[in-house]
Amino acid sequence: MPQSPQITVFTPTFNRVHTLHRVFESLEKQTFRDFEWLIIDDGSTDDTHTLVATWQTTALFQIRYCFQKNGGKHIAHNTALDIAVGTFFIVADSDDRFVPESLAVFWATWQGIPDAEKPEFAGVWSLVQDENGKVAGQPFPTSPWDSYWVDKLYRQNTNGEQWHMQRLDILRQFPFPPLFAGEGFYMLESFVWKKINARYKYRCINEGLRIYYSTPDGLMNSKPRTKRQLWLSDMSSKVILEAQLTEDMQYFWLRPIWFCNWMIYYTKYAFATGHHLTDIWQSLKYANVRLLFLLFLPIFPVIWLYSTLRRYIKKQ
Repeated sequence: MPQSPQITVFTPTFNRVHTLHRVFESLEKQTFRDFEWLIIDDGSTDDTHTLVATWQTTALFQIRYCFQKNGGKHIAHNTALDIAVGTFFIVADSDDRFVPESLAVFWATWQGIPDAEKPEFAGVWSLVQDENGKVAGQPFPTSPWDSYWVDKLYRQNTNGEQWHMQRLDILRQFPFPPLFAGEGFYMLESFVWKKINARYKYRCINEGLRIYYSTPDGLMNSKPRTKRQLWLSDMSSKVILEAQLTEDMQYFWLRPIWFCNWMIYYTKYAFATGHHLTDIWQSLKYANVRLLFLLFLPIFPVIWLYSTLRRYIKKQ
């Protein structure tokens, strides 16, 4: 059995041998050393295995490598949850860098939470910055700031690209749904984070600890997908929006325009994946959601026509 560090740094990778060194170099420079690096190789066909094997012989920290059939980032994430041994879990994408104090700041921030209150918290959230040092998204209202999802998203509107250190025991209770394996980023990570943050608080800090890259070799840079993946993207969008409409509708009056937009887009994706109005009605189980559905009923024929034409074009 591997040693049990305080933190598991998890990196999902697929043919990223040209960028994976960023994570390795960042980990070498960390001032906090009680961590392991867990790499889940999601079916790479490049020389990732050889590169990692070289690092395993020279690194001053534990590196574990696991190869699996390609299934997407969410499937790799679930695999990592099964075999990680740290008390805390951090996702470091295969093209990321992060500042030398990142793990130390995460750890110190967690230790700053009174012991009696720690069971209420799932972890620590930080901001991120791009390769030019510009912080992405909006800062938190204060730093540190203890928040549930409803405060962060609906009341303060501080949604956006952020970075987390989370308790592994809690993450294991909220795995990604194993639907649509093979699409890669089929499911937004916030789909899971929101479910966790509905029950647990996070301590949020205004420090840009992670550095992401928007260059052509960066994961933040979108790339074309296959027709099959586009269909799955419609399906995943339907799943995500349906969850937001059914689980968060009590916050409608905080952000009514958001919910109206979500209803329109939810209907579009439902039509695009072959569902009918009766299917949509049955999926929206709560009275207040159905009321919003009825409000937009007159425009649904236009959405249906658009979605039908889009499906036809994608099949060509």
